[in-house]
Amino acid sequence: MAIPPGDDIIHTNVPDALQTGPVIKYRQKEGEKTCLVYSFGSALYYVGARQLSSELYRCSKLIIEQHDTFKKFLSFLQTRSRHMNFKVLKVSKWNILENGDEDLVVAMIRGIDGKEDHCVTILGKLIFDSNFEKALPLCREALDLCCSSDTKKTSFDSVVAARLFFDYKYNIDQKY
Repeated sequence: MAIPPGDDIIHTNVPDALQTGPVIKYRQKEGEKTCLVYSFGSALYYVGARQLSSELYRCSKLIIEQHDTFKKFLSFLQTRSRHMNFKVLKVSKWNILENGDEDLVVAMIRGIDGKEDHCVTILGKLIFDSNFEKALPLCREALDLCCSSDTKKTSFDSVVAARLFFDYKYNIDQKY
């Protein structure tokens, strides 16, 4: 799954009701195409896998801006931790709004405008999107925001591709 170049999606107008989640650790700046790496790194940071999160962030420039970004992202994770196993979700059968309470999924989403150049990370019932200050609740309104920008409103259409990470908890940093 390649991440095609697309419009920057930076948000400043977010309804207060959707700004209830944890702070996004790694925020995408205007002109960057870091949504895949930063959203996933922020979710890892939130669950306590701070070492892996930090490594992912520090190496983001080696992963992004490539025609095979997703492949490099997955390869990077698997070289850093033997517990970053994943499975490809059949998007025709998986409903993003019914994500399991502890499921960690990275997903490429499509708006009704046809653009499919944005990735988010879903952790349980939270959306980690590097364009926002805080994680959003997993709901249709939040997915619509993820597909929109401050200057162009659109709606969520579907998930283009998704990967479920099933043993990510082994990466949670131990406190001694």
